[in-house]
Amino acid sequence: MLKKTVILLSIVAIIVIFFIGIYLYQFYKSNVVRNIKNYNDINILFITKNNSNEENTNFKLFVIKYNLSDKYTKVFFIDENITILQRKIKSRTLNEMILSVQEDKRIDFIKTEIEKLLDNKIKINYYVSTDIKNITNIIKLLSKENDTKNNLILLDNYLKEDKYRIKELYSSIKIINYIKTNINFFNYINFIKGLKSSIIVLKTNFSLTDIFFLYKYLKEDKEIRYADIPIINKRKRIETDEDNKDKVINFLNNNNKQDNKLKLQIFNATNKNRLALKAANKLRANKFDVIEWKGYNHKYDFTIIFDLVDNYEQMKEIKKVLNCGEIIFVPNKLLLTDTMVFLGQDCKIYDKLDRYEDDNEEE
Repeated sequence: MLKKTVILLSIVAIIVIFFIGIYLYQFYKSNVVRNIKNYNDINILFITKNNSNEENTNFKLFVIKYNLSDKYTKVFFIDENITILQRKIKSRTLNEMILSVQEDKRIDFIKTEIEKLLDNKIKINYYVSTDIKNITNIIKLLSKENDTKNNLILLDNYLKEDKYRIKELYSSIKIINYIKTNINFFNYINFIKGLKSSIIVLKTNFSLTDIFFLYKYLKEDKEIRYADIPIINKRKRIETDEDNKDKVINFLNNNNKQDNKLKLQIFNATNKNRLALKAANKLRANKFDVIEWKGYNHKYDFTIIFDLVDNYEQMKEIKKVLNCGEIIFVPNKLLLTDTMVFLGQDCKIYDKLDRYEDDNEEE
């Protein structure tokens, strides 16, 4: 009996050692692991194309920066409508220039242009390219049934032409947050099952081993920080704000810690009465310096906190006080404030006057 037990345990041990060996072999074979070890970070370019015909095709571009020792995963949005200025050649938007390049060369072209846009201080290691149909399928597979419609609406907002960039940014942030928080074991199984019945095409230079280990690293509980390329409207075109670009590059490469007292502007982008004043009172009670509060012409469903000085820790405190909002770093030294808060419909702040009005309504 003892001999049989020893043989059985030996077989189990051999199987375990075999799989550990495969795991370690794949681990050291992974380019992602090698890059993380050598450079301590990787930059991934995401390219999404909408379903329009070729003439009206619109690309959405962002870069995710992942650092093994950093507590943040950083997402940097690139405006596809930014004008690329060229000598002796007609200047065109980034989107138009992408369309002018043959499809099989587009990814390399986009990588090169974005690296140029960031003064070659950020090297893109990997890319993922897909279109709206495939993203839609992925969201359907990962979403809970009652969330699918809302997430597809957000995706639609993100991919449509929208002159109000704040809405476009928020839609993309919600999608990124959703995918990060909903890729759990059970959804992952549903996703794999769904792949059998759905044709999902992703162009990427990740190997399957890379994706496995990237997922292993990304599922760690890291905060996501967002930044948007600083732009200025000049001569009826959108150009990079060169004066503030270094701040974005610094944001991507470093984590700044600041203890300066912030100056805040608050805008009520809802139909709720006195919401900006209520937010100002609440933030002042928490020792923030609110220098202005007023209404805003456009209405938004969600609250956005624009960080103009790269002070993320204090922005998180603002978000905590308001109990809503997403933070986006957009440097702008021309503004006489450190933070612009656009309050959306998700912001709920009540005071005694609200309760008094409710009592009158009941009477």
